[in-house]
Amino acid sequence: MVIAAILATAGIALAKNTITLSVDGRFTRVSTYAGTVKELLKENEIKIKSYDSVNPNLSTHLKEGMTVTVEHAKSVVLEVDGVDKPIVTTAAKVGEFLKMSGVSFNSLDTVTPDLDMPLEDDMRIRIVHAKGRLEVVKKPIPFKITTVYDGHLSKGIKKVIVPGKNGITEIVYKVFYKGGLELKREKKEERVALEPINQVIKVGTKKSSANSSVSRGSNAAPKPTSNVGGRTLRVTATAYTPGHGCGFRTATGAKACFGIVAVDPRVISLGTRLYVEGYGNAIAADTGGAIKGNRVDLCFNTLQEARNFGRRTVVVHILGK
Repeated sequence: MVIAAILATAGIALAKNTITLSVDGRFTRVSTYAGTVKELLKENEIKIKSYDSVNPNLSTHLKEGMTVTVEHAKSVVLEVDGVDKPIVTTAAKVGEFLKMSGVSFNSLDTVTPDLDMPLEDDMRIRIVHAKGRLEVVKKPIPFKITTVYDGHLSKGIKKVIVPGKNGITEIVYKVFYKGGLELKREKKEERVALEPINQVIKVGTKKSSANSSVSRGSNAAPKPTSNVGGRTLRVTATAYTPGHGCGFRTATGAKACFGIVAVDPRVISLGTRLYVEGYGNAIAADTGGAIKGNRVDLCFNTLQEARNFGRRTVVVHILGK
C-alpha cells in the first residue's frame, strides 16, 4: 500500500488486481497493487526457499483473476525394503510423492501411510515389496498303451513287449511371498522334461480249446478237448479267487477267472493247455510265490467255490500249447 501511495503522489496510477493465492493447498483471494508474483508474496509475508515451488514464476506480472500457487518443500524419509533415503519434495500427497520419485510398486506391496495421505515435514514413507521367486512343479505325463495282436499266441494271453514309463512335465511359477505367506503365483513356463515311453502289449488271438471250453462260474469238470494220453502230473492243488489275497490280473496279463491255473513255470510252462481232473480244461497263465514244484493254484469265480474246493491232490493232463 505504501508503494501505491508513493506512485499515486507521483501521478502514476496502478491497477488493483484480485488474485487467488494458494499456499500449500489453502486458497485465499487477495486484492493487491503488486505488479509481480514476487511482490505479491512479499506483500503477504510468504517466504520461499530454493526447494519450494511457485507457479507462475516470481517475475510474472500479475493480472486480474490470476491464481498463484505456492508449495513449500517438505523433508521426508523414503524407506524402501529397509533402506532409508532423505528426500526434499513439493508433493502434496504420498501418492504424488512416490510418482515424482519414480518408485515402483504394485497391489501386492505394502505402502504406508495411505497414498491419499497429505504429505508432512519429517514424514516417513515406507514401502515393502512382496518377494518373488521361481518354483518348479513336476507333474507326470501318463504313458499310452499300444496293443499288438498276435495270431501265434493263445487267446487271452498278454505279454508286455515294451514296459511303459510316465514322462514328466515341469511347470515354472513365479511365487510372491510376504511375511512368509504366499500371496500370488504366476505361471511363467511349461515344458516337457521327460517324454513318456508308451507301453506295447502283445495280445494272443489264437483260439485255444482250453479257453473255448472252460466253464465260468461252475465247478463241473467237462471232458478234455484233446487226447489225455500224454504226460500227466500228480500235484497238490489249492484254490483262489480274484480280489482275495491276489489281484484281478495274472502274471501274463490275462484276467483272473475260472480256467486260469497258477503254476511253477519250471514244471509247467506258461501258456500250456491243461486238463485238471475234478476241475476241467484250463490254461497255465499265472504264477505265485508259494507255487513251487508239483503244486498248482486253481482260479474260481467266487470265494465260496474256492472254499468248497479247498486243498486236494489232483491229476493234471498236459495237452500242449
